[in-house]
Parts: sequence; structure tokens; C-alpha cells
Amino acid sequence: MILGFPSPPRARTPHDGLHPLVRTMIERCPSRTDALRAALMAHMPPPNTELDIVQSGYSIFMKTFGPCPRPYQDRGTALEAAFRPMLAHALDLLDALPPKPAFQTTKDAEHIVQTYVTVHWTVGARAAAMALYDGVT
Repeated sequence: MILGFPSPPRARTPHDGLHPLVRTMIERCPSRTDALRAALMAHMPPPNTELDIVQSGYSIFMKTFGPCPRPYQDRGTALEAAFRPMLAHALDLLDALPPKPAFQTTKDAEHIVQTYVTVHWTVGARAAAMALYDGVT
């Protein structure tokens, strides 16, 4: 930075503004290519697309959450209590992923597919929780 001149704008990523744990979850998620390769190895059907899984997570969270408390603080507390276990589960799956270069067993392959689906489902649930918090349903 040169004194008297503003800093150049920093390139924004699609994950800027997200809670650090959510950002970490998204960044560590197996790629679709890895998930498809793993599904093939494990003789599983290919997982749905990211968008389909996210929409499913959104829809299920909306249907299962129930009525929102009216005050924002109570609403935020209730939504976080419902969302936190999903986030924790996705992060646990990510922590247990097999090494990136290659997965050797069917169990590893199944874990990769499960992690891929869980992370995207959690992204959808997060979007639903935020919509409910903002009162957009």
C-alpha cells in the first residue's frame, strides 16, 4: 500500500461473510468429481447435484423446524440450537475423510459420498435457518 492511496480491492470469494466454521465446511467438502468417483467405486448411485441437495436441505429444515419465536434473540437461539448439530456432524465427517490422493476401500468411498451429501444438505439447512431468522419464509 502506498501512503495517500487506497489499498487495492481484495478479491471476494463466494464464502466471504460466512461464519468461519461454515466456510471451513464448504472449503473442505469433497468435489463432485471425487463424490462421483467414490460412488462408482462403492457401487452406489451417483449423488444428486449440489443444487438439488442444497434445496433438499433447505426444504427439510423449513418443514421440520416448526414455528419461530417472534423476538429475534429467541429466534436466533432456537435456530442455532437446531442448526448446530448438523454443522457439527458435517465437520465430524470432514475430519474423518480418508487422505485426498486416493481412497482404497469401499468404506472410504461411502464416507466421501456421505460427506459430500451432508455438507451440501447442511448448506441448504443454513440457508433455511437464515431465511427463518430474517422472517423470509
